[in-house]
Amino acid sequence: MLNNFYTLLHLADSFKSLIGTKVIEIFSQEKDSVVLCFYDGLNLKYLYFSASTTLPTIYIDNNFKRKSHNTINLMHELLGDYLQNVSIVENDRIIAFNFIKYDLYFHIFSGVASNVYFCDKNKNIIFYFKNHLNKETSKYIYSTPQLMNFTEFIGTESLLKALTKSDFLLTKHYAEEILLRTGLISKSTLNELTNEQFLSILKNAENLIFELKTSKKYYIFKTDNEPILSLIKLQKYPIKLYEFDDISQAVKKCKSLIIKYKLEIDLRNQIYKTLSEKLEKYHEKISEIENLSNKKEIAHTYSLMGDLLLSQSNLKTKGLSSITLENYDGEKLLVKLDPELTILENSQKYYNKSKKIIKSIDNQVFIIDKLKNKIEMINQLLIEFINILYYKDLKHFYNKLINLKIIVLSNNNKNNLQNNFRQFDLGGNFTLYVGKNAKNNDELTFKFAKPNDIWLHARGIAGSHAIIPLNKNQNVPKSVIEKAASIVAYYSAARKSSYVPVIFTYKKYLRKPKGAAPGEVIVTKENVAFVEPKLTENM
Repeated sequence: MLNNFYTLLHLADSFKSLIGTKVIEIFSQEKDSVVLCFYDGLNLKYLYFSASTTLPTIYIDNNFKRKSHNTINLMHELLGDYLQNVSIVENDRIIAFNFIKYDLYFHIFSGVASNVYFCDKNKNIIFYFKNHLNKETSKYIYSTPQLMNFTEFIGTESLLKALTKSDFLLTKHYAEEILLRTGLISKSTLNELTNEQFLSILKNAENLIFELKTSKKYYIFKTDNEPILSLIKLQKYPIKLYEFDDISQAVKKCKSLIIKYKLEIDLRNQIYKTLSEKLEKYHEKISEIENLSNKKEIAHTYSLMGDLLLSQSNLKTKGLSSITLENYDGEKLLVKLDPELTILENSQKYYNKSKKIIKSIDNQVFIIDKLKNKIEMINQLLIEFINILYYKDLKHFYNKLINLKIIVLSNNNKNNLQNNFRQFDLGGNFTLYVGKNAKNNDELTFKFAKPNDIWLHARGIAGSHAIIPLNKNQNVPKSVIEKAASIVAYYSAARKSSYVPVIFTYKKYLRKPKGAAPGEVIVTKENVAFVEPKLTENM
């Protein structure tokens, strides 16, 4: 719904507010995304575009902030050029931005076709994110696909498919709304319609499209899956999450909700998979242990062999590799011997083998009790997990599984974790990560940091934890420590002081007392730097 033709129609109309402004900055700080900063002489306005294959979007974001690092400038030729017109390609999801010297074409398609093309006035392509559609030429050439009229679909086609594939340009949700207004179901086919029903569909489609084009309100509705953006109210989805007067705000909010929904689904799947696999593993282990009848029989046989050998008349005999004996039932039993040992010593050897197996079985029985306790714990966690309704509670539960060592963070998990903290480039390939609150400080220090990373904190003063990650045998210059300490002092309660003492030490010299509040640690070895609280200019 974020890149539906009618949504883009409203977006293109709203982008006309940028006409007459000039571009003063163009950059990217995420994969396949570009941000254009427009200036009208008083205010800055930011146009955000993402060519994501799964969630392509374009909208105005006046609260956008460029990151202090890991950004790249793009399309420098366009800087200083003035926007003259914005238009949407007829019946397609392409928005054209026409400047005095250049043109931009935003393809807001799902899949690999989402792209942006920067062209001169002769349609020569200067820049694009992905391989453009026409690989034989550097010219921007795009032909709008031909769509069938609703009346041209064959009679066996379902109504839902005919409505969504026709030149009505409707999404599934809008097509379903037409069918609800007509009193039909989506599985109905065209050849099942009466003439009156067919005309009713056409009339309702005409009315709905008019509503989509003229709507002044933008809604986000709750569904059984991810939330959807709609330009009209939908009968199928009565639960309205948000209502906006501005289309860009609606698109931005819906995008964040969809991303959050997908993260929640991924997290739920990961948690359920982990707990289920643990449960299966423990049950399999118990089954293996309980199936010890063969081992018990072997232990009994070894003990019997020891008894029979011990009953022999000459226990000091050596050099025999085997001996045939009769058991207590009169059955013959071939017993292998170590020729370097006496019969007495071989007897003791069989007794020891029997005892070892019996001890192993006894230990396994003890392990079964431990496994059963683990199974009970996993079952309780599954019950708790199933009853979690909100994403924030799900994240707390995920952290609980980490603390219980049921989930072990991989390097990829830690790479994702770093986005939770403030980040500062210290120069020389050193980065400082700064906590945002008490819980975030704990996360930074005890989940993200490695034992030999540098840890910093304002001494004896409330403030943020901070970490400088280090590679093996990497040394940190004094200037980097001082720069980091100044930032740490800035994010402390002593920000307005002239000089602040800041502790720096290795993370391995920290410990957290049992029952300590979030953010509380004990430092067992420390160094102190006295610095002025400040953020340097390049931050």
